[in-house]
Amino acid sequence: MRKTLIFIMSAVVVVCLVLLIRSNLKVNSFSRHDMILQQAEELGRLELVRYNIQDVLEYKKMRQWLPNSKTVLVVSGEVVSCIDLTLIRPEDVTVIGDSVSLRLPLPEICHVSIDHSRSRVYDVQFGLWDTPKLVDEAYKEAESSIRREATNLGLSEKSRDSAVKLMTTFLKTLGFRKVSIRFVEMPLG
Repeated sequence: MRKTLIFIMSAVVVVCLVLLIRSNLKVNSFSRHDMILQQAEELGRLELVRYNIQDVLEYKKMRQWLPNSKTVLVVSGEVVSCIDLTLIRPEDVTVIGDSVSLRLPLPEICHVSIDHSRSRVYDVQFGLWDTPKLVDEAYKEAESSIRREATNLGLSEKSRDSAVKLMTTFLKTLGFRKVSIRFVEMPLG
């Protein structure tokens, strides 16, 4: 009987310890936000094309006295082109009967971003105390690289084609039969 009692007491102590350990393993988090709207801005941009690009980047930082630091990233990002419709002036639209002629500003890259949820740091060598700064610099380089690659992949031409299709369809639904669209360098604001 005494052995049974010791066994039951030991089992209760083990169960209590397991429950205590499990309750301490649960991670509770708390977040407090004090957000303030700093600025609201009317954009007036017509987004035309989005490229999703993936880049494998090896970024090195040369040092004089210490070994060179290096990181390898696989970066996923997007580049969006647009036309700033706020630059169009009344003289850029000519209507004659059922014909319309429209001068549009040249398409531009209006948005480049890195998707950090799909990007990974695969290796950091000799980053030492500079590791966060090294990775930040590598991400900035990746963003520039993604912008250049979108340009090399013909983003500007594809954006023009998209703008012509979109605006032609829009203007024809307004009743115009002939639509002429051309792109020009427009003065800012």
